[in-house]
Amino acid sequence: MALLARLDHPGLVRLHDGGIVDDCPFVVTDLVEGSTLAGRIASGPPLAPGAVRRLGAQLADALAYVHAAGIVHRDVKPANVLLGDGGRPRLADFGIARALEATAATADGCVVGTAAYLAPEQVRGEVVAPATDVYALGLVLLEALTGRGEFPEPRSSPPRPACTARPWCSPEPRSSPPRPACTARPWCPTACPRASARY
Repeated sequence: MALLARLDHPGLVRLHDGGIVDDCPFVVTDLVEGSTLAGRIASGPPLAPGAVRRLGAQLADALAYVHAAGIVHRDVKPANVLLGDGGRPRLADFGIARALEATAATADGCVVGTAAYLAPEQVRGEVVAPATDVYALGLVLLEALTGRGEFPEPRSSPPRPACTARPWCSPEPRSSPPRPACTARPWCPTACPRASARY
């Protein structure tokens, strides 16, 4: 919490305080009046290429600052990009951020993040790195440009098995066999399974 509270960048929603009161966790952050990027994409039309380029440059600058401080966000997605102050993007929700020196994502078999924006190393429960956020940022920008998510979850998908440890836990064990590489799209997560090979 103390490390996150020290982050001060115009592209971030600053965390001022946090704690637990009566078993209820809380955080105090900047107030950003405006929509999220997810809301802007949903209302359409897709952003113009120039707007996406500016959005990407501003978010990349904010992420570079975060990474230089030794933190990985781990949940970069349109819903965590707030559009305030004249539309300037500000990255929010560092609730699952992790220090770079951490050795594991979570408990065995659990995945942290939003499924449609997970990098392969997150899915496998491996150590996350700045490349994890860069991967998600690429998917966010692609969605802003096209107006649709690249890996949307099917609406008719059956409910996932509950995880007793965490609600976002993946039921798939770590020892699962590797999935076949995707040849249809060069940005498919399984096409470049190692972060070092993607960047």
